[in-house]
Amino acid sequence: SEIRRSSLKLLSSDVIETLSPIFVEDPHVLSEELRSRMSFANIENCMCFPLFFQDSLVAVAGVGNRKAGFRQDDLNSVQPVLELIGQTLGVFQVESEKRAKTDELEEAKQYFELAVEGTGLGIWDWYLTDNSVKFDQRWAEMLGLDIDEIEMELATWESRVHPDDLAQ
Repeated sequence: SEIRRSSLKLLSSDVIETLSPIFVEDPHVLSEELRSRMSFANIENCMCFPLFFQDSLVAVAGVGNRKAGFRQDDLNSVQPVLELIGQTLGVFQVESEKRAKTDELEEAKQYFELAVEGTGLGIWDWYLTDNSVKFDQRWAEMLGLDIDEIEMELATWESRVHPDDLAQ
């Protein structure tokens, strides 16, 4: 129900703010608004805790209405499971972000390829880290050659640059 969600949202915000578990044994120690919401939602006691992945908060989880209430020992006993859940959620989050970045990169690559194809440009790359070069088929065709006839060396490119341009 909406009341239960809003009660849990208030408790979760405290966990997010403190990055620490919260134990509510006595709703009377809470704000009147939260106490009222918990009472209406039939929440008598609860334990809310943060879930982490690589020191980053990924979720907040909680349990409620245990007859004996909740204590630190309860949290300690489920801590390994909570850590595993946090790790799992974190991995899903990382993989989801990777997938989104991969999709963005693929879309950018498609736009680039369309632009190059549409304009008839030839492409060459100079990798400064190892001084290697790469030329594409269109670049070779612009010189009246086939890509197999071109050596993938910086000297190949430099030999085709006007001497006045090299001096700059």
